[in-house]
Amino acid sequence: MLEVLDKSQLEQLINNLLQVHPEISQDLNRCSPRPNVEACIGVLESKVRLIEDALPYKVDSASEYAYLRVKPLIEDFLAALSDYTLGFLPPVETVPGTSLEFLDSATLLLHRLPHFDKLSNNYFKDLAYEQLGHTWCMCLREFVTSVHAGVLGLMNNNWEAKIARHNEMSQGKLQSVVDMFKDEMKWLNDEERESSPLKNFSVNNSPCGVKGQMLMDRPK
Repeated sequence: MLEVLDKSQLEQLINNLLQVHPEISQDLNRCSPRPNVEACIGVLESKVRLIEDALPYKVDSASEYAYLRVKPLIEDFLAALSDYTLGFLPPVETVPGTSLEFLDSATLLLHRLPHFDKLSNNYFKDLAYEQLGHTWCMCLREFVTSVHAGVLGLMNNNWEAKIARHNEMSQGKLQSVVDMFKDEMKWLNDEERESSPLKNFSVNNSPCGVKGQMLMDRPK
């Protein structure tokens, strides 16, 4: 019987079994392989495409009518976003870089949700930004504290620019993440300033500067 079921039928069968026997959910989690970033983002992107395809062509896409038309699809996407995000947070996800990779792609998908004229119709999208902001800060701190030279790793992989871009695309709703990142960079800059006089000490890079070099070159 299982061989003739397609993916959606198999999913429905498992969901039905979980409703009848919720106690097997732990066994299901233990036996199932963990989904990777690519697979989860693929599912989320397909849900975003459903929203985009369902928007009306001949009616303003920011109107109340458009909102009511795609509301169930938006709720489905945001619920899936929440579920998948939990799976990529520490301690479930033990690789901090993987958490950031997921958040980067997931936030790009959140940007694609339509914006509506009526403020209340944007409530759950705005709430998702707020929750993702907290998640970004937590995962960045985890990266800094868990990865050797974590702050340098963030800089070398251009995370500052990526975060700034996300904040711009969200119209400032991720400013807390930008501020948190700047605080970490400030700490690094302070460390560099404190240690810079002793770095690469040589005649050509003397802490005494030009005057020191002139004294060293003075004939005896």
